Amino acid sequence: MNRTPHEIAADALVKLYEAEFGSKPNGRYRVDRPTLATVYGRKNIEQRSIDQIALWLSEKYDFMLIDLHDEFAIIKQSIFRRYRKATNRFVEDYLGIQADDEDCNDEE
Repeated sequence: MNRTPHEIAADALVKLYEAEFGSKPNGRYRVDRPTLATVYGRKNIEQRSIDQIALWLSEKYDFMLIDLHDEFAIIKQSIFRRYRKATNRFVEDYLGIQADDEDCNDEE
């Protein structure tokens, strides 16, 4: 089975997540665009390649690749699921802002 470059890059990013560096035993980290290109096996990396890596990370590993413009953060999706959610109703009540779209459905 031939693996695609984005699969190989995603696998490598997960391997880095599990590695000890930066005085941490493992966990979330950042890479700059040139480093991501290196992991991908190229000098430069296009947005569509980044999107493919992000999709593979999400579907296979439950990770997120977050574009921070000059850098990318690699983090487990489960971390974000523990964040509290500012629902539309809360925003409307707390800030006094009314949504323009009456069809806006929101889970609490």
